[in-house]
Amino acid sequence: MKIENPEKRLFQFWGKVDKKHIGIISKWVSGKTILDIGSGLGTTSGEIAKQKEKECIGIDCDLSSIETARRLYPNGTYLFQNCEELRFPDNYFDTIILRDVLHHLKGESDFNK
Repeated sequence: MKIENPEKRLFQFWGKVDKKHIGIISKWVSGKTILDIGSGLGTTSGEIAKQKEKECIGIDCDLSSIETARRLYPNGTYLFQNCEELRFPDNYFDTIILRDVLHHLKGESDFNK
């Protein structure tokens, strides 16, 4: 989905809801190395990366979102990458976040797969 003017959306109601969700998710993050699959504009990755001793890597297959995330949240690491072809060693991450992404990985009509 193409998001027109993501910065504007992040500072309106959508951004307030986003922050609330990130606060809830952050409580469940453990360990030092975190992967945020489908990181989008980087809001979740960026907030988690602000925590001391946390490395949060966000990946997304939408290059425009990755570029926006890099600009808005430079404290995080954002990679243009397909999550079905991860380029990390096994057991590299302590926590993996899948926020608002599962329905993009497989079509909802292909739920069993």
